[in-house]
Amino acid sequence: MNCLHILSSEYPPDVGGVADYTRQVAEALARAGEEIHVWTSAAREPREASGAHVHPDPGQFRPSDLRKLGARLDEFPLPRRILVQWVPHGYGYRSMNLWFCLWLAARARAGDRIELMVHEPFLQLQPGPLRHVCMALVHRVMTIVLMCSASRVWVAIPAWESKLRPYALGRALRIDWLPIPACVAPANVAEATPRQRITQTAQPIVGHFGSYGREVVALLEDRLPGILDSDGRPLLLLIGAGSEAFRAALVNRHPSWAGQVHATGYVPPAALAGQLEACDLFLQPYPDGITSRRTSAMA
Repeated sequence: MNCLHILSSEYPPDVGGVADYTRQVAEALARAGEEIHVWTSAAREPREASGAHVHPDPGQFRPSDLRKLGARLDEFPLPRRILVQWVPHGYGYRSMNLWFCLWLAARARAGDRIELMVHEPFLQLQPGPLRHVCMALVHRVMTIVLMCSASRVWVAIPAWESKLRPYALGRALRIDWLPIPACVAPANVAEATPRQRITQTAQPIVGHFGSYGREVVALLEDRLPGILDSDGRPLLLLIGAGSEAFRAALVNRHPSWAGQVHATGYVPPAALAGQLEACDLFLQPYPDGITSRRTSAMA
């Protein structure tokens, strides 16, 4: 049996694309007979999750937390394979946790095999607020440290390969695309469908699935009046954690939409397919455009 250690800033009960992805990978490998240890700040106490061992030791990924995490990893025999779910904003210090990257570099020098799954590489470097420029520059230093420490790199979309390659500083580092799967289980056809619960008419249903972050919410709000006030008066089904608060805000600003807008709140993977199948059309705006790294788009 092989042993794989997965470091992730998100894991259920956290809600988010990285959490969903990491859970799917951990559970699938555990079902295949691998010994899987997930080390995440999302855990409050050690637990078993569908065959994977979930540990809370990373805390907030501060230097003291990393020393504790290192001591726990050292309890496992070499060679240790550590797969890092990388998003720069996931590891604290306002997305500039250079300590975490240096800690990984030290683990690599000590004999651990570090692999990266890059969901997002770094903030775009462009004119703007000084804080954003500083973050973008620090992200690039972090990327150099990571690329010089990793034995292999996986990317969520092929476009990341060309962005990351210069930061390997000439190393012949293998970078491969690892597509993001959909976080959807088959629908239970024996139950009443969400569409039947919402309407008995032929009104079209427009859906949105996501976590309702500030940037996406702004894009949605710009587009919804032209849809909900159109002659067909379609219904809107908001799916996912944060949808109920967004519905309340929408109806407060547009009282006439009260009967048109529905929200599910958080939907577990087992029930997600039925909610998605209820919709005729999806409105999925993303600030950086739609790509296959978006778990909501893949669903």
